Amino acid sequence: MRQFEVDDDVVEMVWLLARPKPFESLTFNDALRRMLAIESTDTTEPAPEQVKAELLARIERIKSEVASSKRAASPNPSQWAASVPELSAERQIWKGWRDICDHLGIDPAGDSARRKLKTWVALHRPAWPPVPETDSRSADERR
Repeated sequence: MRQFEVDDDVVEMVWLLARPKPFESLTFNDALRRMLAIESTDTTEPAPEQVKAELLARIERIKSEVASSKRAASPNPSQWAASVPELSAERQIWKGWRDICDHLGIDPAGDSARRKLKTWVALHRPAWPPVPETDSRSADERR
């Protein structure tokens, strides 16, 4: 049997196109077979151009689905900091939530700096305006 070396990005593409169900045990061979299966009502062999066109269409569909399911954008930290007198007096440009955490001595420890700051503000500075939430609705709900 011939063996092929397959790059990681190709494996990932096959996996996305095969669309395994959660916790489904699927070998690479099975995923590749599933991905290459062309839904067709006729019994004739599809032309290579047809196969290529179908695969490209599937790839584009999956790319658009992945692009629409990305996480929500974080609120602007500079706008929030401008509403806090202690931070706006610093006359500093806050590029990210991590900058504010660093200034206040908060260690995010691998978590979201915005979430850590939100918890810290609620405990230590309840008079400050609350740290804004992200728009966590799914892409489907926003449409």
